[in-house]
Amino acid sequence: MPDTTNKKKWNQYWRENVNKSVFFNTLVALARKYYFAKAFAKFIAGHYDVKGKTICEIGVGSGLTLSYLKKMGAAQCVGIDYSPEAIKFSSEQIKDCEFIIGDAFNLGRFGEKKFDLVYSLGFLEHYNKNEQKKLISEQKRLAKECVFIEVPYDIFYFRWLFALNKFFGRTLTFSDEEMFTPKTFQNLGLKGKSIPMRRTFYLTIGYFENVCEK
Repeated sequence: MPDTTNKKKWNQYWRENVNKSVFFNTLVALARKYYFAKAFAKFIAGHYDVKGKTICEIGVGSGLTLSYLKKMGAAQCVGIDYSPEAIKFSSEQIKDCEFIIGDAFNLGRFGEKKFDLVYSLGFLEHYNKNEQKKLISEQKRLAKECVFIEVPYDIFYFRWLFALNKFFGRTLTFSDEEMFTPKTFQNLGLKGKSIPMRRTFYLTIGYFENVCEK
């Protein structure tokens, strides 16, 4: 279970995004809005036909990637986050998706195989290995066809960013513990392909219960 201290930090992060009170967060928000959200949505849609599908994003944050998937033809898009501030932020900005406060460790309210596709973006790396296994298990339970997990990739020119942010004390959203490799995914019990996302410095793993690649 995520602790209340961490939740307070994320609530503060999303308040800062609204108020633009922290320059670093403002830069991240601009990059997310004008590049990364669309890039992630295009990558997912390139490996999984989202048209007519039900999709759920865990740790939805701004909701921008989910909104792009809706515009690409998804039938239903639901975003879940345990930060009320994140849900408030996404709900006010995006009207074509549904946003719900929920605990990623316990999503029993949605039942088994509720969504065709379940994915998380920049989410899994904020938890320890035991917590990651629990989160993955819950996402698998929710997914009817496919799970995508996107995390920062262990490459040289991303390491300096992690080191720089850790030096300045920004370890909530960026630190050297966030880097992943295909071996890490294997150790977490994930199947599928580990694919570096070009020009995004992220690694994506698809857990396929059924074959969902084009």
